[in-house]
Amino acid sequence: MEVCWFKGDRSKLVHLYRGGQEVNEEAAPEYVDRTEFVKEAIGEGRLTLRLHNISVSDDGPYQCSFKDSDFHGVASMNLSVAALGLETQIHIKTPSADGLMVECNSGGWFPQPQMEWRDNNGEVVPPSSKSYSQDGAKLFHVEMTLLLRNRSQGNMTCYIRNPLIGEGKQTNIIIVEQFTVTGLQGPIVAPLGGVVELSCYLSPSQNAEHMEVRWFRNRYKQPVHLYKDGKDLHGETIFQYVERTQLLKEAIGKGKVTLRISNISVDDDGPYHCFFKDGDFYEEAITEVKVTATSFEIQILVHPPNTRGLLVQCNSKGWFPQPQMEWRDSRGEIIPPASKSHSQDTNKLFDMKMTLLLRHSQRNVTCYLQNPVTGQEEMTSIVLSDKLYPWNVIWMLILMTVLTLLIIIMVPSVALHCRIQSKFLEAPGVSTSASISASNSDDNLDFDFTHVTTLK
Repeated sequence: MEVCWFKGDRSKLVHLYRGGQEVNEEAAPEYVDRTEFVKEAIGEGRLTLRLHNISVSDDGPYQCSFKDSDFHGVASMNLSVAALGLETQIHIKTPSADGLMVECNSGGWFPQPQMEWRDNNGEVVPPSSKSYSQDGAKLFHVEMTLLLRNRSQGNMTCYIRNPLIGEGKQTNIIIVEQFTVTGLQGPIVAPLGGVVELSCYLSPSQNAEHMEVRWFRNRYKQPVHLYKDGKDLHGETIFQYVERTQLLKEAIGKGKVTLRISNISVDDDGPYHCFFKDGDFYEEAITEVKVTATSFEIQILVHPPNTRGLLVQCNSKGWFPQPQMEWRDSRGEIIPPASKSHSQDTNKLFDMKMTLLLRHSQRNVTCYLQNPVTGQEEMTSIVLSDKLYPWNVIWMLILMTVLTLLIIIMVPSVALHCRIQSKFLEAPGVSTSASISASNSDDNLDFDFTHVTTLK
């Protein structure tokens, strides 16, 4: 009986049993002294080859050939080598402006393992990079990195798994739980003289009772409100906000606080910093406050008409910020103003003034103002009588007055001319002609009297 074990396509002899003896000298060099023919069950027709000191190169297909007199049979099988690698190691690289780079590596795996990052909820986190290499023994070395842009991601796990045997290894790293600060999104509208509330909170949620919470405008050392060592330090507040602020701390155990500012003034307009500090670590969020004031009082004044036209003036006070202001006709179309001006009072509220010169009849005009922040509109209209447009009548009166004066002056002149002409005509040898002309230029009436006497 002869039993042969081959690797692959029978080109490499692994073990040979012939004539009741093992013939090791004919085996491939890499299998010498590593194989053992187990004969305990040979009487039952079971043949077993034991292979020692397994290496990656042993992975692959094998054939067992059995030959006895005229009987010959071959059986094929596949040997899958598996190596569960070394313990995983996690290294933290020097932080950069992009974030915190974490690296996980391990060696001695076969076949190529699966690897991934998982967060503290067991969810897979996409890696920043992943690489594989093989050493001289063809074992895999793996490396995987993760860029933590948010240092509050907490517990991260590097998990590596052998896909063949389903076993793996993992290593955890706990990024000291810090936080980010989130404030209200978008500008917060605060009505003049009213109250505004500005909220901010920590992510992830955590107790902030032991932290420093500071609200300030443009300068860190000039707080609008300061909470430190578990209490409000009102003595640190800048004088503009004394007795006007209150820190609502009902949810501070979850990392949320709200600053309430009362009696809003124009000076409260602008950015506010919500600043949390825990030990040496701190973060902040910025919220924009837009103070608004809308006046409900709009006055339209009509000045006495003159030859230039009719001057209409619109006044309104108490606006913030500076409103949009325009004239509109009865169809809602914009009428260009003659002038537009503004000023600010001691409270920094805007006083608006706009004029309109009307040279022709305009029955209805509207003074329109709009707050650019809230979009609130206010308007006042005025209906103008035709009696306010007298310049046509004035010119007609002037013309009629001139004509009347001409008639009054010319009638006696004509009568005088007729008498003079009559007397000259009665004298023998004399012919007389006289003419009177009148002209009106620039409101001045000029008369020209011509007398011609001819002797015959």
